[in-house]
Amino acid sequence: MKFSQLADLYERLDGTTKKLEKRDILAEFYKKCADTELYKAVVLSTGTVFPRGEQELGR
Repeated sequence: MKFSQLADLYERLDGTTKKLEKRDILAEFYKKCADTELYKAVVLSTGTVFPRGEQELGR
């Protein structure tokens, strides 16, 4: 996943206050992620870099 794709996702999410629209934006983004990138994309989209108890983003 390119950082520019993640930045675009954040801009789209910031552009709306509607929860259902945010859900749809995230769902569309997650569908485009490779299986190996999905976990990282979900973690980053929650606003955290490292999930609780993990030392690195990789699983």
